[in-house]
Amino acid sequence: PSLYPRLPGDWEPLANLRGKYSPSSTSPSNALSLLPVRIRQVPGDGNCLFHSIAASLHKLLHGRHIDMSTPESIRKLRCRSLELRNRAVDVLEKQPRRRLFLQGGEYLEARELLAAAAAQFELGGEEYCDLMRRE
Repeated sequence: PSLYPRLPGDWEPLANLRGKYSPSSTSPSNALSLLPVRIRQVPGDGNCLFHSIAASLHKLLHGRHIDMSTPESIRKLRCRSLELRNRAVDVLEKQPRRRLFLQGGEYLEARELLAAAAAQFELGGEEYCDLMRRE
């Protein structure tokens, strides 16, 4: 994969980040924003969000990019992605009043997100969660 410079986004000031992760922080951990990033291809099977998160977590935890060159390595990625997907559905089902950050000072409760997502498919919340666990 090629290296690309990390470009600050408009969302960072809106996220109202404080402390060592603040855009104005001089903390050494904030130096990460100066490092180039890699763009990785992940399987485009409807789980790309969770594949991206799984690949990023692997790099963070192991200090190296996840191997995606063999069927076995792709199978492991898909298993980890499914685990993350199921955890997300768990939040929607079991923590309906949990506040989910959107941007700036905006939040949405998990139950509101679930209702909106389910409505797009003309489903109830429980049906939508069941569908999310199967796909």
